Amino acid sequence: KLAKDPKVLTDVLGKKMNSLPAVKEDKIEKVKGYLALLEKRDCGSTDLYGQLADTLILLEPTSAAFYAQGTFFYNKEEYSKAKGYYTKAMEMEADGENKDKFRLGLARAQSASRSYKAAFKTAKSVGGEYRSDAMKICAGAIAATANSCGDTSFDRKANFWLANDYMKKANSGSSTYLSNAPNDNEIFEAGKEKGSRVSLPCWGESTTIR
Repeated sequence: KLAKDPKVLTDVLGKKMNSLPAVKEDKIEKVKGYLALLEKRDCGSTDLYGQLADTLILLEPTSAAFYAQGTFFYNKEEYSKAKGYYTKAMEMEADGENKDKFRLGLARAQSASRSYKAAFKTAKSVGGEYRSDAMKICAGAIAATANSCGDTSFDRKANFWLANDYMKKANSGSSTYLSNAPNDNEIFEAGKEKGSRVSLPCWGESTTIR
């Protein structure tokens, strides 16, 4: 019943912060449990979540603790701080089992702060179960910068084909972004043909004209 109401949950857990176990191991277990509860109820932007994440960093400065604090600042839209904590989490995790989860967190923060090139690079390195979401970030980064990538109108619009490629990799929206890509007349006027390849220097990649 407690977990069904986010406000009541944070109020009750907030009071419990004053009575955490004295034994370090038990205290760590409690803090992790409270963080998990708050995450399940989408309370990752509450001050309590940030306090718990900070407490966990002091008690047990693991990659998971830094990731939790990164999530807190991401949800608070303090993306610069979030990127710092996510980067630290990634460095500590290295090739551990959570590497893709942490990379996705950083890519999201980079994208939210409009660091699109960095977000694209980070997201491309994400694999496993998080790859689909990462490919959407790549697509979004390409689309967001399309108007500034390319010497001609055709070149700039061609970025939307590449964005669509990444949406396909995400198994989402097979026609997403195509309405912004060059139409048949623009392809003809540019002296191009459907089915041929076009290079996109901004991203160091190429895509198929369609």
